[in-house]
Amino acid sequence: MLEQAYGTYRQLLKEGRRVEAQEFFDDNREKIGRYKSVEAIKRAEAQINEAIRMIERNKTMSPDVKRERIQRLQESKTRVAKSLAPK
Repeated sequence: MLEQAYGTYRQLLKEGRRVEAQEFFDDNREKIGRYKSVEAIKRAEAQINEAIRMIERNKTMSPDVKRERIQRLQESKTRVAKSLAPK
């Protein structure tokens, strides 16, 4: 839904329909405003997931160390996701 609102807004701008884009933006200000926050959180979670995969593939790290590091990364992912939740 956020992506759709942002995409529509960007498409209107791209087509040079500035007045319509402004009206659409005014009607969907909250969604469009939250889009960048959501995208930043998605990128952060993707980076954490990649770090977890790297740990899982590591052949020299002990299982206990892997488990501990992955747990810390999962906790970080939870904090990142909670940062988007409404206050």
